[in-house]
Amino acid sequence: MYMKNKARLAAVVTLFSLSAYVTAGNYVSTCENNWASKKDVAFATDCADMAFKGTLKERQKVAWMVFARINEQAPNSDFSPLWRSWPSEKDTFSKEKNTRIKNLRTEDNTSLNQVISKSELSGLTTTHGLTQSLDKSSEEVYRNLLSYDYIKKNNLITNQGVLDHINKNKRVDLPVGAIEIKAVWELITADQPAPENALRRNLKNNGSFHPYWFRGMHIMVKMQKLPENVDPFFTEAPSWFWTTFQFNEDDGVDYIRNEFITQKHPLSEREINEVLKEV
Repeated sequence: MYMKNKARLAAVVTLFSLSAYVTAGNYVSTCENNWASKKDVAFATDCADMAFKGTLKERQKVAWMVFARINEQAPNSDFSPLWRSWPSEKDTFSKEKNTRIKNLRTEDNTSLNQVISKSELSGLTTTHGLTQSLDKSSEEVYRNLLSYDYIKKNNLITNQGVLDHINKNKRVDLPVGAIEIKAVWELITADQPAPENALRRNLKNNGSFHPYWFRGMHIMVKMQKLPENVDPFFTEAPSWFWTTFQFNEDDGVDYIRNEFITQKHPLSEREINEVLKEV
């Protein structure tokens, strides 16, 4: 499981929009109570206040709880994390509009589900772009079944489908508990070896297996719905919790931390371990 490499990753927390600091109340205990075993909807609902009203350290803890939950070992898997059992970008935006995934994958996901253009996935183009060669960096996108079902049921897989939905409903409003993952793998070559402590996996791409190392991931969780009477493009009310985990020894990470991150209150390794051991 990827969480075993917790010391090699660092969390950066971003809110969809800024929220004011408020004095801590019961929201911490509400969030932390059985947090590892809650369904995605319950976790998001119970932890929304801690994510949006909490101190920076409390928000860091929410980020690590999210990371731990999605990196729990997938059912019937020897090594794949839960998020790689979810529908991929290709599963979501393929042209087979009436074919829907009902359950999680039940086998180890050894294929690199590399992101390609949505026009190709929907059948509008036939050029294969990224699928024809091995790129040095490969991005994967996965979403949980809550997010996937909303997109499929509302036909949000084409520009026209999105336009039709907005004309009818005024907004695209994914359900609370929806999660999307963006992960980056780097191809290991003689010229570009993996960093010493990086997580490595052999993944299938272009019909054969190749070595990759895991660079990091971006996680987005829908924590609460926006009020009905606000413009979703201009409101200050937060609804999504964003967090990024990146390999500590990745080039440029220290520069970004020192030059661009002005608010810092990371959890200690002991506190991180306490979170991770719960799953």
